[in-house]
Amino acid sequence: MGRISSVKFKSPLAPVSMDGVTVLVLGDSILPRDSATPSSSGGGILIQNLCNVKESNPESVGWDWQGAVDVDGATNTPNPSNAAKVTFASGFGGGNAPGKIVTAAFTSQTNIYYGFWIKYDPNWTRHDIGEKQLYIWWGSAENLYFGPEGPSGFCGTDKMTASIQTTWQEGEHNICANVSNPSLLDNTWYWIEMHLVMNTVGQANGIMQLWVTPQGQSEILVMDYSNKTYRNDSSHQFNRGEWIPIWGGSGGTKPAEEYLWYDKLTIATQKQGS
Repeated sequence: MGRISSVKFKSPLAPVSMDGVTVLVLGDSILPRDSATPSSSGGGILIQNLCNVKESNPESVGWDWQGAVDVDGATNTPNPSNAAKVTFASGFGGGNAPGKIVTAAFTSQTNIYYGFWIKYDPNWTRHDIGEKQLYIWWGSAENLYFGPEGPSGFCGTDKMTASIQTTWQEGEHNICANVSNPSLLDNTWYWIEMHLVMNTVGQANGIMQLWVTPQGQSEILVMDYSNKTYRNDSSHQFNRGEWIPIWGGSGGTKPAEEYLWYDKLTIATQKQGS
């Protein structure tokens, strides 16, 4: 599958606090599977981007915005002021992303939450295969992605699907929503949050939970697994995020210019909620 190239970082990010960006280094912890009800404002934030500034210096501020991603103050963002707008040009081809927002490496974790707001264009053209929203790193590679699928996807139309991409774990390439199946409507903000806990090496006991919360509504538990295998090396821990909205697989083009928005990109050791 084609996509824009990744950024490599030399060393883990040191703690830093700047306008729109907060980084707090916390130690590793292993917690039990979370309940379906979060606190209204979680703590334990490792790194967060409120999308007020287009960042391009990951070694000092922790973030790098690449390609057709810009600050947008005109959309009705749930987080005050601004959001990150990704532009898909007319004729944009499937299997790629026009831009992305990546983090520098943060203190490695075995128990972690990735959360963010997302909104699709009012006239969003869905790809037959689906879309990716976020790639999650451990070790030195992007080993997991998730997003809604299209009618030709493995799990079915609009169904949230995750895929573990480690080559040695062939049985985890398509992980379907197993609790509920909410559709992500156009022109609507959703808070997406995924909880991951690394497996014990040699055991299939890793945790994967996913919640979807439409703006102003109650959250919906979509995935709840406790039998995942993420690693076969105890040194592999979650250490980076990459918001890269890949549109579909091969084939297909956008019929007109369309947009996707992200906001409040958050990586933490505690449940955040919307």
